[in-house]
Amino acid sequence: MPWRSALILLGITILALVLLHPQTVRSMARVWTDNESFSHCWFVLPLAAYMVWTRRDVLRTVAPRPSVWGVLLALVSGALWFLSHLAQLGTGEQVSLVGMILGSAWALLGTDVCRRIAYPLAFLALMVPFGEGLFPILITVAGRLAVAVLDGTGMPVTFDGRFLRVPGGEWAITEACSGLRYLLAILTVGAVFAYVNFRRPVKRALFLAFCVASAILMNGVRVWILVMIGALTDMKSPLVHEHEWLGWVLFAIMLVVIFQIGRRAADPDPAADSAEPDGAAARPAAPATAFWAAALAVIVLGGTWTAVARAFNRPIAGEVRYAGPAADASWQELAVPPWDWKPFYVGAAAEFSRSYERDGEIVGLYVAYYRDQKPGAELVQSANGFLDPEIKGWKRSALVQRMVPAADGPVPTAQIDLDGPGTHLRVWRTYWIGGRFVGAESEVKLEQLRSKLLGKGDDGAVVILYTGRGELGEEAANRLSRFLADRLGPLERSLWYTSGRGPANASAG
Repeated sequence: MPWRSALILLGITILALVLLHPQTVRSMARVWTDNESFSHCWFVLPLAAYMVWTRRDVLRTVAPRPSVWGVLLALVSGALWFLSHLAQLGTGEQVSLVGMILGSAWALLGTDVCRRIAYPLAFLALMVPFGEGLFPILITVAGRLAVAVLDGTGMPVTFDGRFLRVPGGEWAITEACSGLRYLLAILTVGAVFAYVNFRRPVKRALFLAFCVASAILMNGVRVWILVMIGALTDMKSPLVHEHEWLGWVLFAIMLVVIFQIGRRAADPDPAADSAEPDGAAARPAAPATAFWAAALAVIVLGGTWTAVARAFNRPIAGEVRYAGPAADASWQELAVPPWDWKPFYVGAAAEFSRSYERDGEIVGLYVAYYRDQKPGAELVQSANGFLDPEIKGWKRSALVQRMVPAADGPVPTAQIDLDGPGTHLRVWRTYWIGGRFVGAESEVKLEQLRSKLLGKGDDGAVVILYTGRGELGEEAANRLSRFLADRLGPLERSLWYTSGRGPANASAG
């Protein structure tokens, strides 16, 4: 089959994969549009096409040939998409879809062709909006770099992992200040520059590492400049509140410097590969039926996994009603909650929020119950957390994992301290899924996957306990421990009862 026909068939195959996975494609496009850190993803495909175009003279020396290895890659990627879909792992679905697209290219163009365009094909991985897990690390690095420079200038400064304080002002280093957008942008542009200007993989890798280090360093310098301006102007400079443009100015300067350094180390003719055929083009052409068979195999595999996923995702009929744990004579419900705070969980099928008092001790309980989870209405998602992003004036500490003793075994919890206007809270969070309590979000996803594979649905809940925190934080922790020891049994039974598939003795009370 000639190149033109093979490329048309490849385009049809990729289009079919996109149409078979509309939810995954929409989720990617939504992130690219709504999150500025990933707006570069829109340019990845055109840039990859440009890189392939620069290899056209080399590609003329080989002919496309179907490969069973590409079909196998599509099969494995489809299976990973299925598992990610059941576990509601958006990034996993997106990576798997890109893997299916790469598999279709390998299946229809063959190993000889794909080996020559391996770099542009690998570049397509940047279409996946990844990196949000790096926020804590990048925030810490940016803060510590700024602190190191401020210490060197003699300015008193403290940094607690999120808030940087200097005389006369305080700066919150948020996700937007982490520098992820600069890091991903320079990685994308730098990858194209490295491909065009370097021939050896080692030089390309070193240049990309240099780009990443420069972006991280630049963001630290940006934070330092803003802190200095705020300190010198009593936080009255317009830059204190409108400083996004400063980052892009520094980014542009950094880009010019990096590319000038890269040009000095560039290879003389990076695109010049031997145009001599290595025997691949001399092989007899594969029949057209082989190409059609490979394309059909990839499309059928993609459609099969989506059909199986739909079978496992049949919604459970009926409205979810969660009444909370049964009443208790010792812990009395309060008519009016003493704290003006509520966790932020969106898309829950049911919510429960109460405050309890015993012998002057007050504890709050919040439960968000989820069923038939989907994007925007899932137990673990980036939107959910301890604080409503629209509410300002609250501060939070870092998460601390702890195991809380209980009658039926320790309960894994994540502990955090929250400070708002006139309110100081110690908060514990645990998840209930698959009939047991887990503490880590990764465990939630694994339990959700296991439960759905067993045909038991995806019912799950987040359970949050909170109480006032005085100067002695452990006093608040002991209060939460006592409440949990007294109320864990009724709480667990209420969750089992709501799921409708608990043990025979499970009841609301």
